[in-house]
Parts: sequence; structure tokens; C-alpha cells
Amino acid sequence: MYLGLLLVSAGLGGIIDSFHGWMLSLTLLGALLIKASFEDRWMAQVHPGWAAYQARTRGFIPFIY
Repeated sequence: MYLGLLLVSAGLGGIIDSFHGWMLSLTLLGALLIKASFEDRWMAQVHPGWAAYQARTRGFIPFIY
């Protein structure tokens, strides 16, 4: 879901083709990375198997992060 949102944001940044459009896309990326780190910590507290799940899966981009 986050990757789809980032792709749409990057696409809109490309269509607008302005500094502000790209900065908004980068700001969204930063916000989603921060949000994901909070969510991961919360999930680890609530679900004991979360650490094992994280070890075998990736975050936003498969095989990269």
C-alpha cells in the first residue's frame, strides 16, 4: 500500500515537474518511513511472532527494503 502511494506521488511529481512537487514526494517518503517504524514497534509489542515475520519479508520495495 505504501509503495503504491509513493509511486502515485512520484508520478504526480513528474507530471507537475516542479521542485515543490518532488519535495512533497520526498516528504511523503520520509513520513511513511517514520510511520512504518512506529507501526513495526507497535506490532512487535502486540504480536510475538512479528520479529520472525519481519526477518523473512521486506518493507516497501521487495528485495531492497
